[in-house]
Amino acid sequence: MKIHEYQAAQIFKDFGMPVPQGVIATEVDQARDFAEKAGFPVVLKSQVLVEGAEKREALKLLKTPRSLKKNLKRFAP
Repeated sequence: MKIHEYQAAQIFKDFGMPVPQGVIATEVDQARDFAEKAGFPVVLKSQVLVEGAEKREALKLLKTPRSLKKNLKRFAP
């Protein structure tokens, strides 16, 4: 069975396991708002059903608001 990470996190949460705070953002503004509220650093992920997402640049550790702005353009549809 292949599921996205956010789906697996919800299953873990439903069974009482701790999971990192996160949000599913389908718009750039949603991702920006969450990052500003959560504080930096944040991880920006593209949910893809392949192994090695970090090698495909679908996973980024963002340490500053400037890095968020730069990378959101790359992740936006």
